[in-house]
Amino acid sequence: MKKILFFINSLSGGGAEKVLIDLLNMLDKSKYEIDLISVVGGVHKACLSKNVNCIALTKKFSIFSKILFKLPPRLFRKLFVRKKYDIEIAYLEGFPTKVIACGKKSKKIAFVHCDVSVKPVLQKIYKTHAECLAEYKKFDSMCFVSKKALEAYESTFGKLSNARVVHNVINAADVKSKSEENNDFDFHSKGLKIISVGRLSPEKGYERLIKIAGQLEKEYEFELCVLGDGPERKKLEGLIKELDIKSVRLLGFQKNPYNYMKKADLYVCTSFYEGYSTTVTECMILGIPVLTTDCAGMDEILDGGKYGIIVSNDETSLEQGIIGVLENHNIVEQLKLAIEENIVMSANRISTEEYDKLFEEVLQ
Repeated sequence: MKKILFFINSLSGGGAEKVLIDLLNMLDKSKYEIDLISVVGGVHKACLSKNVNCIALTKKFSIFSKILFKLPPRLFRKLFVRKKYDIEIAYLEGFPTKVIACGKKSKKIAFVHCDVSVKPVLQKIYKTHAECLAEYKKFDSMCFVSKKALEAYESTFGKLSNARVVHNVINAADVKSKSEENNDFDFHSKGLKIISVGRLSPEKGYERLIKIAGQLEKEYEFELCVLGDGPERKKLEGLIKELDIKSVRLLGFQKNPYNYMKKADLYVCTSFYEGYSTTVTECMILGIPVLTTDCAGMDEILDGGKYGIIVSNDETSLEQGIIGVLENHNIVEQLKLAIEENIVMSANRISTEEYDKLFEEVLQ
């Protein structure tokens, strides 16, 4: 049995955190002994299988967690990574990558979930491109969650001989099962029912979506419900109140978003950047048509627009895209039929075969 460590910043309500929990729950526990270290706990911790040993160093973001994140990576390893592992995995950019890169005896894997050409995360972490490239070359395998994320990295920092694309795993059966659970939620409007799920933070673009809704409700009948919580919640609530918007409801974080999503006609993603969207992938599993801004991974998930609408990543294009659907509901029905025909996509989301192959190759 191979011993594997996964390391991530937190288990809060983000997409990467949700995908990691699904992956850990689905990996074969007869083949792998799995530990998870998270500096901060969060809402997803409760969803983790009991067969995974989870070490959350703090319960929430605090002064203490800030101190932990500022520790030199080697000191952090000495204090908290005491066991010996066959494989150590940095599941997020930044601090996890720096800590795992310090390891000498284990095989090392790092994941990149972002498009660095539009989200300059790594540019802020490393002083130079050469420094970034040198650190990532310490890993036995560099995994990017979409083709565009890999291309953006290599065009920015340079080629990697250890790079590969490893798509996120989604437990399709679990998504479908949870979507059938009863809840008391229903849309108020008789018009188009629109939903969006995500962290209420600047990169998700909810401010522009709410402003667009405020303008369009003057001419069209629809309702937009947003599931999620985050640092921008009060700001967005204030915006809705200030503009007296009637068509938008912020419903907060929901442990089971799927039985909300299932009741929608259209899912809208307004992100400025993504790596490989978890919720858009889940929409494909649930047969929900998608309208999204052009981000990394969308072209792969939606097969170039065959299973959803991809618009340019600006406010005008987003507004025109929504207007197009509001004026022609047949677009939604056409997309539903296309998604239903794509049976293979949903079936493949539950496979961890790609990860088994990854682990085998780095151990050779």
